[in-house]
Amino acid sequence: MDTRRATLVACVVALVHVLVPGLLVVWVRAAQQGQGQAPSQFPLSHPIREKGSSVTGAFEGWYKNKDGSTSLLVGYFNRNTKQELDIPIGPNNRIEPGAPDQGQPTHFLNLRQWGVFSIKLPADFGAKKLTWTLVANGQTNTVTLHTQADWVLEPFEDSASKNTPPAIKFEPNGPAVAGPPAGFAATLTTTVAAPLPLAVWATDEPPKLAVANSLLIAPAASAGGRGRGPSGAAPVSLTWSMFRGPGSVTFENARPRPDAASDGKAETKATFSVPGEYVLRLQANDQSGDGGGGFQCCWTNALVSVSVKPASAAPATAPSTGASSAQAAAAPANAATAAANSAPNPYRTVENWAKLPDGRMWGSLSAVDVDKDGKSIWVAERCGGNSACLESPAVDPILHFDASGRLIKSFGAGLMVSPHGIYVDREGNVWITDYQDNAPRPAAGAGRGRGPVGAAARATKGHQVFKFSPDGKLLMTLGDPGGGVDPQYFFQPNDVIVGTNGDIFVSQGHGQGKSELLKFSKDGKLIKRWGQTGTAPGEFDQPHALAFDAKGRLFVGDRNNNRIQIFDQDGTFIEQWPQFSRPSGIFIDARDNIYVADSESESVARNHPGWKRGIRIGKVADGKVAAFIPDPNETATGTSAAEGVAADAEGNVYGAEVGPRALKKYVQK
Repeated sequence: MDTRRATLVACVVALVHVLVPGLLVVWVRAAQQGQGQAPSQFPLSHPIREKGSSVTGAFEGWYKNKDGSTSLLVGYFNRNTKQELDIPIGPNNRIEPGAPDQGQPTHFLNLRQWGVFSIKLPADFGAKKLTWTLVANGQTNTVTLHTQADWVLEPFEDSASKNTPPAIKFEPNGPAVAGPPAGFAATLTTTVAAPLPLAVWATDEPPKLAVANSLLIAPAASAGGRGRGPSGAAPVSLTWSMFRGPGSVTFENARPRPDAASDGKAETKATFSVPGEYVLRLQANDQSGDGGGGFQCCWTNALVSVSVKPASAAPATAPSTGASSAQAAAAPANAATAAANSAPNPYRTVENWAKLPDGRMWGSLSAVDVDKDGKSIWVAERCGGNSACLESPAVDPILHFDASGRLIKSFGAGLMVSPHGIYVDREGNVWITDYQDNAPRPAAGAGRGRGPVGAAARATKGHQVFKFSPDGKLLMTLGDPGGGVDPQYFFQPNDVIVGTNGDIFVSQGHGQGKSELLKFSKDGKLIKRWGQTGTAPGEFDQPHALAFDAKGRLFVGDRNNNRIQIFDQDGTFIEQWPQFSRPSGIFIDARDNIYVADSESESVARNHPGWKRGIRIGKVADGKVAAFIPDPNETATGTSAAEGVAADAEGNVYGAEVGPRALKKYVQK
């Protein structure tokens, strides 16, 4: 707020505090939220009801991190007093531009929740803006996120009182977490129905100056207000809640009291209803209350990753709470992980290498390959957004760049919804997978989920594989428009590759439906299909990438199982490799060098603690990781670094990035 607005708000706040104290917090935030926001914003656009009302993101503001970077702080307002909502990442819960998943919650508690997640911004963000769209009970709300000067926050220390947020430790002598969330404060493991012990140590220091941080907080307890009382360690209130997860979480005590005699130790237990990857949120307030009384300091939110295994799995283990602070990378799980994380990086990054036409911005891209000439590069990008080709039917998603980054050719406008995988065959033909459809999106909570998913109602486009000539002529289309399941195909085709005899291989299943591989003859006739969703050899969970080695063996990036599976071309399982981390993309060059891109470990993925995102490089002959290009954003909460990867004849590496929306080139130092 500028000075004039601050003075006006302060005067009215004083009057409202006297006349209607209970309205104070909501009124102040309403005044602050108005500037720079879209019309339907927090908090007054829809009524508060027991059930059936909307959920809106709440932009708290932006702040500087201690390392000099900038982050956005975001909360939300669920206008339902008796309806908690689950809104999965996707059309009904998305952040744009960039990947729709940027660390936001999918489980929404009742009423106002303050500063529950943060988004660390790239250095060149400048005056750009993000939007967070939520669709709940058929009502759509979008909030704008930005770095306007009058929205700067002080979440680490209140400038007036020198108050600081409570500190939380997950081990008695471990690192402390304080202020807005950044990454995971701890990574835990348990099994279904087995109570998971949760222990933290929470402490707080009183303000250094004896002044209130706003008119909402009385300066001393003796005055009958919300002050801290005597000097010394201040009391802390803790609240555990679910942030994300496939099922429900029951807390033995969601608000355990810190024991001052035990250095602020507070204990409870959590029980999970179904297996899967969960995120819990622990909020610590000092006596300034929720949201710091509306002035953004001082409270702490910590996010905790919990991997819940089926009850038939190994017994629940003690939680691994010493993984790291929220600001530090998790410790490697074992020696193999450490080796895969610590391989040398012999490359330097070349950003903005490929030049788009004037006025065109990069969208998300996971598809990159090298032309048969060994030096020019093909990509398929999503029309300036993450899935924006439907809204931009005149934009060509398929782009061909020469070795200098000059655009040679583009084509494919109006044919697909969201290109995902790419392959350039021996003749120079370009194959593309389109892994989404144009069906109207379901209301909040009505997502498709896993299982036998087929063509959505009114879907007329998407879930297909296209073959183009180098000049852009459409030569072949595989799959039913709009999608289909066995015996039809495809549903969420991830990648495509062609053998030396012309046989075509397609992997499908991107978190929904059946994960499997399909094999076709060179004229497009289905030969066989193999695999199903699962964890055993020959089963898959998101078979995200395909590559052949010099022996003709098929390498499958089984992403959500954190492994590469290797098959012969008849689908016979040979072996599996976990050492290349969580494979979003795989490329094997003519010299049998293998390049594997991990864009999700410890950000999107909750089942791969200790592994760093980036591109791992090695030899097929020995399967060892020899080089590693790490993700420069160590605290990302969404997909980050390369998802697609390729290498030219000179050994230059190319990374196609979904979250950062970039095509990066890496050359040897």
